[in-house]
Amino acid sequence: MTSQTPTPPRKEWTAYATSTLILVFIATVAQALQVPHALRQYFLSFPKPEVAIAKEIPVQNPPAVTSPPTSRLPVKQQGVCAEWRSENSPRQYSFICVGAETFDVYEVNNGQLNKIGSGHFDDETVAAEVVSPAKNRKGYWQLKLSADKTTLEGKWRGDDPREFGDLKLRKIA
Repeated sequence: MTSQTPTPPRKEWTAYATSTLILVFIATVAQALQVPHALRQYFLSFPKPEVAIAKEIPVQNPPAVTSPPTSRLPVKQQGVCAEWRSENSPRQYSFICVGAETFDVYEVNNGQLNKIGSGHFDDETVAAEVVSPAKNRKGYWQLKLSADKTTLEGKWRGDDPREFGDLKLRKIA
């Protein structure tokens, strides 16, 4: 008689077993990802305390609010609110009136308006506070409008005493 030793069972993974394990793993991850969403929905289903309190307080009709008139504010010095080109640099600005004696300063870049400051004017002077977008520093303009209302000319200074100079803006027709 010959005796044969029993062969151990094979321990190879088959394609079926591998794909089953991958699918089980994917299903487990997908289920785990659904839990936070389900919890969020569960907690959102509870009534908020503010809503419950608001339901208990009787609603009274609020007094009627009248809106301010929609007519534009009178502009005292229309010559200031216009498009201006610097003679000191290639920059272009738009002064847009927001009140009788106030305006916002916009820098015009490729047709885009970027607000850089604001100012005020009276019969004699135009003053503005602007921020240089490139340097993120403030500048202060003190300008006078010419008699023919085509140029603004004056001085500018920065927060640093070493920053100052002359500024001349010409109205764009």
